[in-house]
Amino acid sequence: MVNLPALLARVADEVRRQLRNMKLDRTVRRLPGNEVVALRDFLGPQADRILSRFGLIPAAVRRRRARRFEEDLRLLNDVLAGTAFGDRYWVWGGMLLGWAREGRLLPHDSGDADFCYDAADDELLDRAEPALRAAGFRRWYSFRDNTGVRTERTFIRHGALFEFFRLQPTEQDMQEYHLYGTGPTGLVEAVGLLPRLDLEPFDFLGRTWRKPVDHEKVLELHYGDWRTPDPTWGYLDDNAIVRTREWCPVGSR
Repeated sequence: MVNLPALLARVADEVRRQLRNMKLDRTVRRLPGNEVVALRDFLGPQADRILSRFGLIPAAVRRRRARRFEEDLRLLNDVLAGTAFGDRYWVWGGMLLGWAREGRLLPHDSGDADFCYDAADDELLDRAEPALRAAGFRRWYSFRDNTGVRTERTFIRHGALFEFFRLQPTEQDMQEYHLYGTGPTGLVEAVGLLPRLDLEPFDFLGRTWRKPVDHEKVLELHYGDWRTPDPTWGYLDDNAIVRTREWCPVGSR
């Protein structure tokens, strides 16, 4: 029997969440360069997240999407391998966590792949973009910090997101990255710091990727006890975040 009060509470919570996200979405859509993103590409991932939270996507559909996501990851790897950017990016976030902890992509993270690259390689990613687009990876939203610098760019294929985070060198051999979201008082820009680490190749999903040599150190910096699943963890809970500030990006007003 359906617990109606509990269901209504979940719906109300989701409505509040989406109202907060609407402000984030409006801001992102106004950023320079994001006007080329098709409305259907914008709405698809949003709808999927809502349906997933309520368990409304059938298991067969989830399995089919997971297989397609793996195929698209292999395609992404193949396309970038033919460009100068091919050995300049590395696996990060949930994809790295899934490989290290379970030897697979995390089921709840299917459809969202995170990668990093050094800020010095911006131009190489620019030059690789036509090859990605020719392979069906369309441009999704980019994020810019309060000064207007593009710190994250994303591509979409079959409704899945492939995100590339720009790491900017800072003092004491550290690297800075940026995350964006909604907080109790409005839009938030979070700044995280990671030590610069050596990279190495590793095999996953039938392809060779790159990752930090000491990937366990990186995962611990982000997640703490990364070996134990935590379903309540959100990306703004990242332990490597050192400061947050109001997000008012140039060009969004």
